[in-house]
Amino acid sequence: MIPIAGSAYTYAYASIGELAAWIIGWDLILEYLVGAATVSVGWSSYMTAFMKDAFNLTLEPKWTNAPVSWEKDNFTFSDSYFNAPAFFISVVVSVTIYFGIHTTAKINNYLVAFKVLVLLIIIFSMIPFIKPANYQPYIPEETGGVNGMLQGASTVFFAYIGFDSVSTTAQEAKEPQVNLPVGIMATIVISTILYVGIR
Repeated sequence: MIPIAGSAYTYAYASIGELAAWIIGWDLILEYLVGAATVSVGWSSYMTAFMKDAFNLTLEPKWTNAPVSWEKDNFTFSDSYFNAPAFFISVVVSVTIYFGIHTTAKINNYLVAFKVLVLLIIIFSMIPFIKPANYQPYIPEETGGVNGMLQGASTVFFAYIGFDSVSTTAQEAKEPQVNLPVGIMATIVISTILYVGIR
């Protein structure tokens, strides 16, 4: 029996067995680990730049960078301690989630509305500056050709992380059989349009 609310792990466990669910469960942990780490480090970079531009305050690099980095196909150690802003935002998000789905959903709705509004302002304000000549050739060889295009497309991975987590909110939906598929497909379409518009 498949529960009303669950996740990809739960559905896999109920439909194709424990081993497949175990593999999918660890895949989900890895997916969210990579996604959360990338987003928190990106937020740290934005925060550091904002503090510099808005308040002329330069944060100590030893507290805004990782102690280990990947350079020239090797791990290298730096003099940095750890990325404090990234750790801070991870703690804030974790504490927010602790207070429950209703509080988290409300905060998330406000943040998403704000982000979409900002993206729409950027997209429409940049329309007059579009130069069709820049699209010829569409896949320039000097930027890597098809290989470069595929490398750029790999960044889209981060734009689509988390859509499966919508299934965990099934119990909160009024008509999950109807609203969940519509919600998932709508978010994918809207995210795609915004992503293409920004790019």
